[in-house]
Amino acid sequence: LGWFSTCLGLSVCLASFCAPMLLRIGGWRVAALIAPVVMGTLAVPLFGIALSADVVDGSCARLAVIAGTVHNLASKALKFTLVDPTKNMAYVPVPDEIRGSAQAAIDVLGGRFGKSGAALLQQLVIISCGGEILRGAGVVGVMYAAATVAWILAIINLSNHLPPRVQHVELIEEGMVPKPPISNRAAAL
Repeated sequence: LGWFSTCLGLSVCLASFCAPMLLRIGGWRVAALIAPVVMGTLAVPLFGIALSADVVDGSCARLAVIAGTVHNLASKALKFTLVDPTKNMAYVPVPDEIRGSAQAAIDVLGGRFGKSGAALLQQLVIISCGGEILRGAGVVGVMYAAATVAWILAIINLSNHLPPRVQHVELIEEGMVPKPPISNRAAAL
């Protein structure tokens, strides 16, 4: 696990340098879409290897572990550097009086129900496949693809409702804080 933690730290450092540039150049929508697109793309070889007959024989087990490790590293690095900041930026238009409670409700309830619901579905698939996880890989892959597509569609839908000051963010030295558009900066000062 030590090498995994080292690789994760290096991945997060690399992504930390790229994330502000992606936010500045591509805006909120592009930055928010990177995580599900990368995770969905990296899941293709992972599930492809898991569905191959060679994994059952053990000849592709090493490839499956490598594909899973790369997917896990990328998903964690993207979560820390792009998913969390873009998620927090989506709360900017929410009035200050309810922002904290709205954020807590979504993070706690949504996060817990999402994780526990996904775990429950995965366990039901494994149980229905006789307890062999590889038999359920196809079904889990389809569920993963459906969740990824739903995530992408939710980002696109949300980006259509965000105000321009959040969509086209400029970074300030103190952190990722949206500035008002140039025409409104004089009024904001």
